Amino acid sequence: MDQDSVQIKASGNISLPVPLGHEAVFESLKRSFVSGRAVHAYLVTGRAGSGRFGLARALAAHLLDTDALESQPDFCLVERGLDPKTSKPRTVIAIDQVQVLRGRLSRTAFLGGWQVAVIRDAQYLNRESGNALLKTLEEPHGQTLLLLTAPDAESVLPTVRSRCQEIRLPRISTSAIKDGLAAMGVLPSDASLLARLADGCPARAIRYVTEPQSLAEMRGRRDQLLALSGIDYASRWQVVEKILPKKLPFQDAQERTRDFLDLTAELLHDVLLLRHGQIERLIHLDAIDGIRRWSNSNFDPQIAAAALQEARLQVDGNVGPRAVLQSFVLSL
Repeated sequence: MDQDSVQIKASGNISLPVPLGHEAVFESLKRSFVSGRAVHAYLVTGRAGSGRFGLARALAAHLLDTDALESQPDFCLVERGLDPKTSKPRTVIAIDQVQVLRGRLSRTAFLGGWQVAVIRDAQYLNRESGNALLKTLEEPHGQTLLLLTAPDAESVLPTVRSRCQEIRLPRISTSAIKDGLAAMGVLPSDASLLARLADGCPARAIRYVTEPQSLAEMRGRRDQLLALSGIDYASRWQVVEKILPKKLPFQDAQERTRDFLDLTAELLHDVLLLRHGQIERLIHLDAIDGIRRWSNSNFDPQIAAAALQEARLQVDGNVGPRAVLQSFVLSL
């Protein structure tokens, strides 16, 4: 397989209406609306690449009977987006965005049916915007559904998450992801590798297919990680500088740090599997040489795992991402 691309058969269709592997969850939600058991606010949670945003969009499209959500007048998407003054990514979902949403949802649906709002990455609601959303969550107007997405419930304001029913997306088996990719037209050898690299997150595998650059970027970060144990401290600091440029907004730095730590966890898992002779279970089998070098060094996975856990707690506690990552890479 080429290091930066995935081969797809010309006749393959790579778009799916429901996130790969979550068809049962989607069907269950559909039945709840038919039976009248649905609630007015759901919090869809799952790891990055789990398909949480895709599931929210699929449910919205189903209720609004459309395949063109952005042009549907009864659909509203709220996300950080760009700051209109600076044209840079917002650091939060701001109160003015929630106020606009409240205004739209306070009116009767244009087409006389459902109104659906998706709040993407609800962990970016701050206290002001979260409080502004509470009345809508508590007293929605008519047939109104709010779908919030986030990595986990704990990352969302307690006052917001307590008013939603959580839908926690499970990990999807490697075989199911592989079969789904093959059905989309991905060549069998590529489907097998990407399903393995997805580590239970089907949207990650699909992104590797549709956005080959994301696959190349992951491999670049992986190479940096696998080389850390063999470089001096000054070079490790340079790695941090590349991952977290100084002018990167705090929330974006947090996301990149979490991604880096998640990738580290996968590689630590692979090192332990390799040391126990379970090569066939490696996530990053395509990087077996680098993993073997790491495994054969004086690297201690238990110490690294403890440092990883501490780093994750610090990030969740809003400690500066740069300081967290610097300390972590020096510990490896």
